[in-house]
Amino acid sequence: MKKLGILFLIVSFFLIETFAQQKNKTVDPFDEAVKSFNSSDPYTRISAIDNFILLKDKRAVSYLKKGLKDNNTFVRQRSIDALGSLRSTESVKDIVEILLKDKDPAVQQSAVGALGVIGSPDALSAMHQVLKTTTTAVFVRYAICEKLRIFRSTTSVPVLISLLEEPDVKLRRSVTMSLNSIDHPEVILTLRKLLDSEKDEDFVSEIIMYLTNRQDLTSLPKIKTYLNSNQEKIQTYAAIGIAKLSKDTAALPILRKNLKNANVVIKNMVIEAVGFVGDRETLMILKKMFDEETDFYTKEMLKISISRIESSLSKPASGTKQ
Repeated sequence: MKKLGILFLIVSFFLIETFAQQKNKTVDPFDEAVKSFNSSDPYTRISAIDNFILLKDKRAVSYLKKGLKDNNTFVRQRSIDALGSLRSTESVKDIVEILLKDKDPAVQQSAVGALGVIGSPDALSAMHQVLKTTTTAVFVRYAICEKLRIFRSTTSVPVLISLLEEPDVKLRRSVTMSLNSIDHPEVILTLRKLLDSEKDEDFVSEIIMYLTNRQDLTSLPKIKTYLNSNQEKIQTYAAIGIAKLSKDTAALPILRKNLKNANVVIKNMVIEAVGFVGDRETLMILKKMFDEETDFYTKEMLKISISRIESSLSKPASGTKQ
């Protein structure tokens, strides 16, 4: 019996030691991700890449670069996303190569997104090249235009201007949006020319907005001609521009008509603009709207315009003696 007791103690001690040793052996999640990344199953590799992203471990970069050459489209895409998430500047050349050479437009689009996140100007030349290529998938070209707004590089201006003759109006709008984000003398000149040539209602409205926000008084006479437009959106944007650029009360009737525009973005723009030209009747309308409004941002805009009109009305009329 005594021997059994001793044997029990020895076995118990051994088990406790073994358990303690196993407990102290912590599994490195990065090593586990690497193991999964080397799997022959593409979905396991994608799961591994997702873990690399969560771990935010720079050691993953070398593995992700290998993922750029994977024969599975989704693995390549996810590898690109991960390198962008890690903001891996050392991978810019590899991602640029994907943008230039990968045959799958979805992978190219991911490359554009990652390059935009990393933000390296070294990617601009390749982005310009792909943007100018007419055979590039249109959604990839849209994506490049969007990212060029982040870079705001003057080197993009000639490339973007050259694309304003493209037949796709959505692409022209994307190009113009990118141009508007860049501080360059050619941009305003280009926007003025577009105002003379464009016919698309949404596009013309946007150009008016861009010129208004840039305080371009030279374009004011042209904008005023759109007060008589039979396209409601253009007419409304023209009234907004006229009110903000020149405080001309000719814009007031159209602005009043659009104070409750169903489009909340246009509505708020109108509320802001009417503050520059509003009269006493407009002031009463705005105060009533303020009492009824529930949206916080719109109420703030109403408050600003009400204050602006009250301040204007409290000033003596021009030429009045005190």
